[in-house]
Amino acid sequence: MRRRAGSTGDYTASTGHDRLRRLAPIAALLAGVLPLLNDQVIFPTLAPLAPQDQSLVQWLQALDSLIVCIFSLAIVPLALELHHLSSPGRLADYARWLGVGTGSSRGLIYLLLAATAKGLPSTLRGIDFLLVLGVGLWLVVVGVALRQRKFFSSTLTGLGIVVGAAVVVAQFGVVISPVLNSVGYLVWFVWLGVSLRRIPATTIRSDASATSITT
Repeated sequence: MRRRAGSTGDYTASTGHDRLRRLAPIAALLAGVLPLLNDQVIFPTLAPLAPQDQSLVQWLQALDSLIVCIFSLAIVPLALELHHLSSPGRLADYARWLGVGTGSSRGLIYLLLAATAKGLPSTLRGIDFLLVLGVGLWLVVVGVALRQRKFFSSTLTGLGIVVGAAVVVAQFGVVISPVLNSVGYLVWFVWLGVSLRRIPATTIRSDASATSITT
C-alpha cells in the first residue's frame, strides 16, 4: 500500500534525516581532524611533561581514549547518511551495518576507558583488532557502494577504498605508507565532510524518492 504524501510517518522520517544530514559533515570533520591533532600536536606536546607529573599520564590516557571514542562514534552517523546516498542493495546495507556496528562498539569501549583513565586491557586487544579491521573494511565497502552514485567524485571514493585497504593490511603488520595511514584518513574524512555539505537537500530527497520502493 502506497503511503500518503504528508503523513506523520513521512514527516518524522524526513525530519530525522534532515538532522542526520546536518550532523554527518560535522562527524566527518571530527573523524578526520581529531586523530591527527592528537598524534601530531597534543600527545607530542604533553607527553614529555608526563615523567614530571604522574597525574598527567592518566589524563593523557583518558584524552587519548576520548578521541578514539569520538572518532569511532562519528562513523555511526556517517554510515547512516552514506547508506542513504548509496545505491540500494546488499552492498549498501552491509556497509551501513559494518559502520554502525564497529563504530558504536569501539566507541563504547573507549568511552568506558576514558571514564576510568585506563589503557586498553589485554583481554580487549583481540576485540579492538577486529573492530579496527571492521573500520578499514567499512571504508572499502562504502567506497565501492558510493562509486555507483553521482554524489561524490571517483577520486574521493577511490581514496576511501585505498585508505581502507591500507588500514586492513596495517592490522596484519604491513604498512603501505605511514603518510597514507595518517594523512589519508584526514584527507578522506575532511573531503567527505565538505562534499556532504555541498549536496543540496532537495537533490538528495528527489533522488531518494526516485529509487525508493513503496509497498
